[in-house]
Amino acid sequence: MDDTLTVSLQDGNIEISKKGFIALLDVGPVKEYVDYETALSNGSINFAVLKELAFKADVPYPLFFAPFEQIRLQIRDYNAQIYSRIPSKKDFSLHSRGRLRIEDIKLIVKDISRKQIFLSRYVLTESANNPFIGLIAKEIKEKQSVISIAETLRTHLGVNLDELRSGSKEKVVSYIVNCAEQNNIFVSFSSHNYMPQRITGLDMSGICIKDTRFPFIFINTKDGEENPRIIEPAGRQTFTLVAMLVSIGMNKFIFNSKTKDSKAPYLNEVYSIVGEFLIPASDIAGESAETIEDLKNLSNRFKVTPSMCLYRLVELKQIDIALATELRRRLKEDITRRK
Repeated sequence: MDDTLTVSLQDGNIEISKKGFIALLDVGPVKEYVDYETALSNGSINFAVLKELAFKADVPYPLFFAPFEQIRLQIRDYNAQIYSRIPSKKDFSLHSRGRLRIEDIKLIVKDISRKQIFLSRYVLTESANNPFIGLIAKEIKEKQSVISIAETLRTHLGVNLDELRSGSKEKVVSYIVNCAEQNNIFVSFSSHNYMPQRITGLDMSGICIKDTRFPFIFINTKDGEENPRIIEPAGRQTFTLVAMLVSIGMNKFIFNSKTKDSKAPYLNEVYSIVGEFLIPASDIAGESAETIEDLKNLSNRFKVTPSMCLYRLVELKQIDIALATELRRRLKEDITRRK
C-alpha cells in the first residue's frame, strides 16, 4: 500500500499521509461513505471532498496536511480528553457482541463535552461541584441497606413515587429527567437525524459522561434503526436512566447494556438499587405472578417493564425459581413476536 494520498487542488496536487487520512477519519459512519472508500482505492481525493469528510468527522481539515507524527500526537491528546469523560477502555466492552469502540460514539461524546463546557463558562457559571456525584458511595462502603440507599437517592433527586406512577410510562421518563436536571444532571436522547453521528447496531443502552459539575447521561433509544438488536420501550429507558443515576451516585461512570454478559463487578449492586428505587420492597410485598398477564398488570401499576417486575419478585423471593424461568422464557417470546 502506498504511503500517500494525492489531494487534487485547483492549481495542482499535493501529497498527504495515507496513515494520517485513515487515523483522522476513524469514525464509524464516515468510513462507510463512498468518497472515503474511493479515496483509498484510487489513492486520490478532491480537496472539496476531503473538506466535506473532515467536516463530517469533526476534524480540522488542515491537520490532513501535517506530518503523520504530528497527526498521531494530536489524536493521542484528543483521545485522552475523550477517555477522561467516559469509562476506562477496560470497562468499555460488550462481551457477547465484541468491543464497543470509542470511535462508535466519539462525536456524540465530544458534542456533549462541548455542552458541559458551555454550561460551565456561560450559563451556570457559579455552580459548585455537583453533590450528587458519589452521594451514596459512603453508604455502600458502610454496607448500608439497599432500602436506605434508594431512599437517599430519591430524596436528593426529589422523586415522589406516587407522582411518578400517576401518568404513562412515557411520562415517567420525562418526570425522572426533570428531577435529574433540577440537580444539574442532564440527559440527552439519541435522535437519528440530528446527532453528530448515527449509531446503529450497538447494544449500548446508555452511558454517563463525566463532569464534576454537570454530568450528562446519554440514552440510546434505537431511534431510526429498522432492526435494532435491543428494543428500547419507555419502561426500558426508565431502567437505563435510573441505572445511570445510581452509577453517578456511586461515582462510577459506566456504560449500560442489556447484554447479560457485561461483567462490571458492581452492576448487580446497581441493579438492586434500581429495583428498590423504582419498586420498593414494601410496595410489592405479598405480590406474585403466575402468568404474563400478571406481570403486565404489575408493570402497569409500577410503570416499569414486566421484566423489571419479575426481577424484583425473584430478588425478594416472592416467586418460585422454576416459574420465574418459565415466565422469563415467555416474556422473551413475547418481545420477539412484537419486534
